[in-house]
Amino acid sequence: MRLAKYKNIRVDYEVITDDWCAEHRDYVRLTEFVDIEFPPLPEDAVITQEVAVLDRQIAAIQEQAMVEIQQLAQRKQELLALNAPGETA
Repeated sequence: MRLAKYKNIRVDYEVITDDWCAEHRDYVRLTEFVDIEFPPLPEDAVITQEVAVLDRQIAAIQEQAMVEIQQLAQRKQELLALNAPGETA
């Protein structure tokens, strides 16, 4: 993989990437390209990490869903209380 360091001149940060920045008007290349080989991790380690990320995403979605369900249930109770039998407006 060929990588180089680029600087975003609009927001003043640097990034190491392939040549996708070369045609982008907000980036200037700061270094020459370097060829790098990344040794892969064992597949079981990658799968373990992916499963952990998915578990965290599921938990976050479930937590948000419970908050929204509680809000809807509260709103439902408020509406039912407005129309409770025996009450007059």
